[in-house]
Amino acid sequence: MALQPEQSWIIGYRWGAWLLASLLVLIGPDQFPAQPPVHPGLLLVLTSVALIGLSWHIHPYVNLLQRQPLWLLPDMFFGMALIWASGGGIVPFLPFALGSLLVVAAIIRTWGGAMLAAVIFVTSEQIMLTFSGMADGMSWMDVLIRILVPIAMAALSLLMLQMFCFPRPRTEPADRRIELPSPTDISESQIQMEKPGSCPPTHPGHCCALSNLRVFHSHKTIHQEAIHLSQPLIQMP
Repeated sequence: MALQPEQSWIIGYRWGAWLLASLLVLIGPDQFPAQPPVHPGLLLVLTSVALIGLSWHIHPYVNLLQRQPLWLLPDMFFGMALIWASGGGIVPFLPFALGSLLVVAAIIRTWGGAMLAAVIFVTSEQIMLTFSGMADGMSWMDVLIRILVPIAMAALSLLMLQMFCFPRPRTEPADRRIELPSPTDISESQIQMEKPGSCPPTHPGHCCALSNLRVFHSHKTIHQEAIHLSQPLIQMP
């Protein structure tokens, strides 16, 4: 089954964020806490398994979220767990966790829903960092980045999806042509016309066309003649 454009964006972003995290883990291990709760390599393995399952079941996953949007919260909390497990730093898994906001934008498709999801993301992350003690010694620049980046991610995701993925309503000009009823749709009372050029007061727009209609038989007579013509001809001796 072919992927919808927003589904392709969800899978593409998640895999791109995973590749970025893998690259950061390989070339910059000194940027992470000395002893994170979980080794970054193990987190990469777990997230790769989760991404394989997401890519394989993207259609039922999106259908479930469309029926029950509250299932977006486990996706968001999974990203929070990755941030905590990697030591609470911005890298390597904050970009991956921000993918949940792209999912929200693809499912809810409203600015209010996207901004609400960003606020929930920021609030949940700050609560997690505070209660885990990872916010101690954090600079104001780090706090500002963690507040502004999710909001910008939600807004940019919805804007890009609206521009390239979501179907746009077609604006077609109104058809001003007058549709005339076919002769088979005209009742017997409408067939009885007084004279050419007469116009019913309730249908002034049909005057020109109705005045040229000359109906000589009622529907019943036409039906009888059609039955007579459909019978096989009897050859006289």
